[in-house]
Amino acid sequence: MTSNASAVHGSTPSDQEFAESLAGSPLLSVLPADELDRVQQLLQVQEFQAGEAILEQGRPASGIYLITRGRAIIVDNSADQPVVLKTLSVSDSFGERSVLGRSIVSATVQAAEAVTVLQLGPDEVEQLLERVPDLRARLQQRIDQDAEFTFLRTLHILSGLSRREIQAVMQAVETVELVRGEWLYHEDDVGDASYIIRSGTIELIRESAGGTSLALLEAGSLLGEDTLQLVTARAESALAASDCVLLRLSKQDYDLVLARSSVRDLIEHESAQREQAFESALWLSDTHQGRAALLALLAEPGGVAQYWQRTRTDKRSAEEALQLLARATGLDYLTPSAQLLVDPELVRQVSGQYAQANQVLPIFADRNHVEVLTATPFLGSLPTELSQLLRSPLKLRLSEPQFLSKLIETSIADGEGIGGSLSDLGGVDNWDELDSIEDLKDQAQAAPIIKLVNNFFMEAIARKASDIHVEPYEEELEVRYRVDGILQLFSTAPRRFQAAIISRIKIMANLDISERRIPQDGRISLRLESKSFDIRVATIPTVFGEGVVMRILDKSSVQVLLADIGFEPSMLAQWQESISQPNGVVLVTGPTGSGKTTTLYATLNHVKNIETKIITAEDPVEYQLHGIKQVQIDVKVNLTFAAALRSMLRLDPDIIMVGEIRDFETAEIAVQAALTGHLVFSTLHTNDAPTAITRLVEMGIAPYLVASAITAVLAQRLVRKLCPNCRLQSDDREWHPVGCSQCDNTGYRGRLGIYELMVVDNTIREMIIANKDATVIAAEAQRRGLVTLSQDGETKVQQGLTSLAEIKRVAG
Repeated sequence: MTSNASAVHGSTPSDQEFAESLAGSPLLSVLPADELDRVQQLLQVQEFQAGEAILEQGRPASGIYLITRGRAIIVDNSADQPVVLKTLSVSDSFGERSVLGRSIVSATVQAAEAVTVLQLGPDEVEQLLERVPDLRARLQQRIDQDAEFTFLRTLHILSGLSRREIQAVMQAVETVELVRGEWLYHEDDVGDASYIIRSGTIELIRESAGGTSLALLEAGSLLGEDTLQLVTARAESALAASDCVLLRLSKQDYDLVLARSSVRDLIEHESAQREQAFESALWLSDTHQGRAALLALLAEPGGVAQYWQRTRTDKRSAEEALQLLARATGLDYLTPSAQLLVDPELVRQVSGQYAQANQVLPIFADRNHVEVLTATPFLGSLPTELSQLLRSPLKLRLSEPQFLSKLIETSIADGEGIGGSLSDLGGVDNWDELDSIEDLKDQAQAAPIIKLVNNFFMEAIARKASDIHVEPYEEELEVRYRVDGILQLFSTAPRRFQAAIISRIKIMANLDISERRIPQDGRISLRLESKSFDIRVATIPTVFGEGVVMRILDKSSVQVLLADIGFEPSMLAQWQESISQPNGVVLVTGPTGSGKTTTLYATLNHVKNIETKIITAEDPVEYQLHGIKQVQIDVKVNLTFAAALRSMLRLDPDIIMVGEIRDFETAEIAVQAALTGHLVFSTLHTNDAPTAITRLVEMGIAPYLVASAITAVLAQRLVRKLCPNCRLQSDDREWHPVGCSQCDNTGYRGRLGIYELMVVDNTIREMIIANKDATVIAAEAQRRGLVTLSQDGETKVQQGLTSLAEIKRVAG
């Protein structure tokens, strides 16, 4: 060892002290014996008194230091008040980051008491790293750990923790990386962890409020902190506004590491501040004085009307105005929407006169309260009266007065259902006087027509119908619902109301009401009883005018499990094995309305996980599946199944789902994708499983390619389930439908699948290569254990799930 005379204030450490310092050093203890001897000759001894700076922040690097006596502290002087980041003692080293990166010193190191250090200069460090490569990796690891520690220590919510607690946090957190535009989580997701932003920015969004941006959080911010106290649904969505690195802290790790420390109070405080910030982020121009003035205005007679007049004068949207009202009053709000449906059972509990006089309307109910729409929070004793009337606690929601008045007009009636709506139309005489498109619009927006069409939807949803058919004939307009696959007539309306009814539906679906010569397609989004429905609308011109068919899609029904769709246990095991293969084509066949989409969605829900990338191409995308990339086919812009499938292969997917194989090009790409290591799901329109093989060959796919690619084919149908309340078993042990009030006297309620699964083994594969006929393949598959649709149906008949007549109707 050499001494630096200008800095020495005491004796040089002994060989024993030197050896003990090196042995305790996490950095230098790994050096071989010969390198230790060499380093010992190069080290310079320096001593400093309490308060003296060993390294100064902002100065060039001067080497790596090892403490042999005393203690030193690392201080960040960049803030208004110096922050002590770390205390160093014997065997600790410092200065590595500056030397390794040839950068200036990022924090001051000063003696906390009389301290002796050993210095190794930058050039000597570089030579040492060239001779001992493992030391460079250890240095970098140490630098990364120090940077992580410094970052966590400087966070406001962790500033009160001890060094040991900070190190425990470092062990508990996991690193999460996001690219710009990627979602961290969505509103209403179950929260199981909180996050600290290491770098980048996260935007908090309330999707239920029209995608409103709540806050933009930068490095050092905490988000999702509520889940550290209680696992709850997310109140907002989190989107990466730039490439981000986050530190994830699970609820379990929080309870183990931090629950008993002072950080609990800090996080609760942070959560309260965040909630307060959310409440004020929607209107940044709003102030405490402004909110007080707004509440005073609303409390005045005519104040609500004045507020909305000011809103129109300032050209603010209803959404903006309602957001401001919600923040000022603490109440939720409802955005005006022509597609809103209210709970008819609630509406019937309030008289039209009462609702109109008080401008209140009950709209939804759950197990805790009834939601009541109003234009003002200042209702006096009215909420108490209404709560007693409805026999439930209330939750007020604000809305725009004109919209509320219109909604009351279209929802409240003396009559009930479609019959009551038609009776309202009887007093109107000018339905045939539609001389222009403007007249047609006026009639379509009339309250009786709106109420009638709304009742179409409400009664169809209440009966669990899958489709609504509005069909014109010479004298009348028929409304039929498809319930459990069977069309049933539910109502008729005079032919003279046809134009107004069809126009109302087209307006809701954003279709052209002036175009009646060609078919049109559209969609309607509805909410009823707090559930979301997607209505697919298709119009077609007939000899008696336009007809409409509407498919009802319940967005809450997509989370179906494979075990719940009707597979027998042995067939379920075969199907799960088929869909767990790393590659191949798995087909689901059957006619339109046989439940193929439900089976595929249940399959995708079964196979999806965080490690697997799944992309689908669908026409249309009937349901949105979380964690799966879905592509909507659009032939108008040449986005066909084949074009989508070709593009999807460039996105490195593991699993691909193609809505339907319709032509040679799509079939060829799907087969090639399977042969190159992808698992492909798709559908075909064939009557049974073996016929799917010959259909692909007929499309032009070589038999040897079909044999190599196809893993399994599932044929299916939907049959009606016997009503469990009234089904009857005869003397021959066969079950029969009877009919009761619970099944509308049909004897059936709900549907389930019957299936035929053909797994392609080596024998079947050889028959495909030999281009055998479908009947030959089917016979061999049955000899090898294939269960046909009829046989699977007979099993369900024996179980009392359906009837023999229903199996014959569907499967022959």
